[in-house]
Amino acid sequence: MRWLIVLCGLGASAGAGCISSHCLRDADCAGSLVCREETGSCTEPECSSNDECNAGLVCEQRFCVGGCESQDDCGAGEQCVNRRCMSVGGPCDCPLAHEFCGTDINPNSPTAGTEVCVPDDFPDGVGLFFGSVYCGHCTADYAALQTRRAELAADGLAPRMVWVQLTTALATPEDVGAHLGPDVTDPVIHDSGALRIWEAFGTTWYHFVLVDADGCYITDHGPLDPTLVAGEEGATIVSEWRDAMDDECPPPAP
Repeated sequence: MRWLIVLCGLGASAGAGCISSHCLRDADCAGSLVCREETGSCTEPECSSNDECNAGLVCEQRFCVGGCESQDDCGAGEQCVNRRCMSVGGPCDCPLAHEFCGTDINPNSPTAGTEVCVPDDFPDGVGLFFGSVYCGHCTADYAALQTRRAELAADGLAPRMVWVQLTTALATPEDVGAHLGPDVTDPVIHDSGALRIWEAFGTTWYHFVLVDADGCYITDHGPLDPTLVAGEEGATIVSEWRDAMDDECPPPAP
């Protein structure tokens, strides 16, 4: 379930009173309005199909956003992957994952309070989880992913993860520590209107994106469910994660 965040009476750690004007799902909006997740605002839908969007835009979650339907929509040196035009290059001549840097707001992380950059700070690859620390489904997904990650660790590997916090679900380090608990030591980076990480990856809630050791975009799994992560989809994630940590280049995208 996607939760509307209403921060009332949480004291100084939350930093404010109610944020009842923000939406996280359509049910939080009145009438025919729908929730635009990246802004947390209720608004009229813009599209129901790509045909209703201008050139260079695709219809996602009922809004026209920058993207592609096919290779023809991308420029030279780019490839259409997951409805996004990605630059092709690097040592593997692969679709390169979006690069970003942000401050780690997880107080239990070794890099707390410092800038963390993806993929530069993850020479063995990284898995990116998209959610909100206030969302019970998100934390359950993350716990399930950690269980699968332990399978790789048991083989002597050191798989890394980063939590990418929803832009409109404002969180302080205290909030992150309280909701994720002391055992989660992965970096948490708060998305923002400047970073636009969710938009760049074309993801939404409960998605898990793998970036390999060469900075190649590997795959996007989601929306996830803990039972799926524990089952066949989780086994696929483990296999792809293992390959992503390998020095070999991934096979060319179709």
